[in-house]
Parts: sequence; structure tokens; C-alpha cells
Amino acid sequence: MANEFRIKHGLIITGSSYFSESMFAPNLPEETSPQYYITWRQSDGRFEVSLPTAGTQDTLGCWDYTTGDVTTGKWKTNNGSVGSSTTEIYIHETDNNSVNQSAFLKSLGPGSVIILYSGGLSTIFTINGVSSNNSVFTLSVTYTSGNEYSITGTPEMCLGVGASITRNTGTSINCLEYGMELNPDNVFISSGYGVFDRVVGGVHWQSPQGTVDSNVEGLFLNPQDLNGAQAAAFFNNFYGEIEIGYQQYATKFKCNPPGPYNFQNPVIFVPVTFISGDSNYTIATGDSFTICKSSR
Repeated sequence: MANEFRIKHGLIITGSSYFSESMFAPNLPEETSPQYYITWRQSDGRFEVSLPTAGTQDTLGCWDYTTGDVTTGKWKTNNGSVGSSTTEIYIHETDNNSVNQSAFLKSLGPGSVIILYSGGLSTIFTINGVSSNNSVFTLSVTYTSGNEYSITGTPEMCLGVGASITRNTGTSINCLEYGMELNPDNVFISSGYGVFDRVVGGVHWQSPQGTVDSNVEGLFLNPQDLNGAQAAAFFNNFYGEIEIGYQQYATKFKCNPPGPYNFQNPVIFVPVTFISGDSNYTIATGDSFTICKSSR
């Protein structure tokens, strides 16, 4: 019986062990190769290396490029190119084979690695954050390696996954995803929605309550996020830093002790203090944003 591992750009990961390609053979393909396979034979503990057949890369789905609105089966970047200047990738939840990929796109947490395949080109990005507006997902990314190019025409892009760090796994929740409500009263009846308590001149609940700035002193949330995760499990006995993520923006706040927080039924209020990051932007009513335990 053999266990197969996928290796990308010099490293494979299995459990808590890391293996360098130089450990296996000195003549492995160059780093520019999109991927190759490492197979471990349990019978004798040996590793074998094999190349995939051209065009057989494992991909999640494929989308066609657009310079206009991102509709079903479409994708685009923030600047019409793929590479080091790419900071955002916009992608419809439904690929060009009419498969809804929203569940997977929602699960991508900070640190996940994606690979864009287009023609014979492949480019690797690290995920910084994911947000959605209606059916369009915004992937905030950092270029890692691979081909850089300007996009011409409407080429098909297929999305591969190098490493997926799921945001919500089991009872250990790393991120929450909420939609922005119009006012605090609606939070009581709107599962998955919340607002910010902005305090200006000592007066609470100042509009617009979706604005992220140093005036935000609290998060007012429905007990369940958009994915059904429990906010109480996320915040209870947590006094560290969180990061609000929305489109290309990221803002850090400190959860204020002494806590725990006001888990009054059916809402949760979390007192916070602004630390650093993007400020003075507004999350539109109905748009989704993420709340993650900061690791940076």
C-alpha cells in the first residue's frame, strides 16, 4: 500500500513533518514545474517521484476571464494581469461548468495557497482573506511564485489548491463571516448579521455603523455567523487580537478584558479597541466581512 503526497515548489507537508525535495533525488524537476508526485511505499519506506501527465493538474473548477462584471462562470483580477501586482482576484461562485463552488471558496482561510492555471502558465498566490458580495467572491492575495503575465482576451483559468487552511473546522473556529446589517435592532432577528458600535463624542451607535475606524468600540453580532458557526465559542475567554477583513482591507482590534462578553440572548456584544490597519472605509449593508483571530 502506498500513500501519495503532492509536492509544490519544494515542500510537501504530511502531519507535522516537512520534507525538502533535495531529500528524495537530486534530479527532480525545476521549481517552475507546476507539480509532481511523491509516493511513499510503506513496505520499504522508500519515496518515488513521478510527473503528472500534461493537463491533469487537480483543479477545483474553471472560469473565463472578463473585463466587465463578474457573472456566472467569470473571473478577473484587480489590474488585468496575473503576478506580483495582483492583490485581488474576483471570482463568481459558479464556475463555467455550472458547478457552485461557494462552499469551498468560503472555507479558504488566511494562509491557504491557490494556483491559477491558464493555458500552459501557472501562478501561485497566498490567501490573505476572502469576502463575498452576493455571488461574487473577492480573494485578497499575495503573489508567491510562478508565471507573471498580462491578460489578453478571455482566457480560461482553472483554480488549483496547494494548501487549504479551513477557517472553521470542528469546534476550533478561526474565523467568522458576517453580513453587515443596517442597524442594531435588525441584528436580533437576522441570523448571520451584525453591526459595529461606533462611539463619537461619547455617543454610541453612530452612523454609518458599517464604517471601520478608531471609533469602533464594540461588535454587535447575531449568535450565528453566515455559515452557522457559533460566535460564543469563538469569543468566549478570548482576549487577543482579531482582524476585520473586507475586500482589500484588513483592520486589527484588541478584544477587551475582563470579559467574558455579553452573551445576552439573542445577540452578542464584544467590546474592542482599535489597534492598527486600514481605517475609514465602510462595509456596505448586505456585504459580508470576516472576523479572524489574528496570526500576524
